[in-house]
Amino acid sequence: MLACNECVTLVKCNGETYSTYVFDGVSWYDKTQVQLQDKGLVHANIVKIRIPANLLAGGVPLPEAGDHVFLGRLPKGTVLEKPADLAQHHPREVLSVSNNLRGGLPHIGVVAK
Repeated sequence: MLACNECVTLVKCNGETYSTYVFDGVSWYDKTQVQLQDKGLVHANIVKIRIPANLLAGGVPLPEAGDHVFLGRLPKGTVLEKPADLAQHHPREVLSVSNNLRGGLPHIGVVAK
């Protein structure tokens, strides 16, 4: 898939613990969305991630709304134990996940904020 040269870490919170999964070979695209609302001009920084289908083998869980993602991987030996540990990696919260596995370039699409 085109421009799939980034490494992304998915973080799932399982109550008191964090589980991390690394996707190496994905695309990461930062975008600023702007809307005109009654309060004036409102903007949000959105990231769009494409995870190629070939990275989904082996029982790796798919991202879900409410999970977190960040660009890069954790340094060797790093363990996430509390929200402050996660915050230093500037995570983005997953807003939506789309299944695009039937097209010519099969992938999972992730939108995070």
